[in-house]
Amino acid sequence: MSSDYLVECVRIAKQIDGRPVKLMWSREDEMASGYFRPMSHHRLWVQLGPDGIPTRWRIHSVCQSLLPVGPNSLATEGITNSPYFSTASTVDGKIFTPTFPVVVGLWRSVGHYYTAMVMEHIIDQLAQRAGVDPAAYRRVFYETAGDRRRLAVLDELCLRAGWGTALEPGLGAGPRHSRSLRHDRWPGRRGAIGRRPAYSSAGLLPS
Repeated sequence: MSSDYLVECVRIAKQIDGRPVKLMWSREDEMASGYFRPMSHHRLWVQLGPDGIPTRWRIHSVCQSLLPVGPNSLATEGITNSPYFSTASTVDGKIFTPTFPVVVGLWRSVGHYYTAMVMEHIIDQLAQRAGVDPAAYRRVFYETAGDRRRLAVLDELCLRAGWGTALEPGLGAGPRHSRSLRHDRWPGRRGAIGRRPAYSSAGLLPS
């Protein structure tokens, strides 16, 4: 009940004898008064083996927190337990949580909407550096991690997208996969079964 539009509706309803209230923000109101996404900045260092596969990761994550107390899980969602760490002997990092007077709130996919971009983008860069097809490069990590779900999604993505077929001149494409909001983190949610993800997506991004 902390959403500002709910508070505004309640305040309006209290002034008009409890009649039903339908509140609609104009685009101008929404852009000026809606919650902003948390500020986020990431820096990564990756040490590669002779085959172009990472052997060590170091990640610095700077991200605002929604709550003034407790650990800032938004800074590591989408990074923690990533299958891309499966080939590395060392993974370390630092987290910094800055404070600003700007009120922030989540949109979709909680912390994953920026960390997924960071991880997938660096994997594309590493695949290009190694001279390996980006789908085949991702497959190495998924197989090493034993992540059959991601492998199945990657196979389906490549099949449906016609991966490997020639594109029109001037166009490029790259695979990406993100997973967030696991049901096992909220056991009481309807449909919660083991580690079934509530949100799993894959797609081709233009390059």
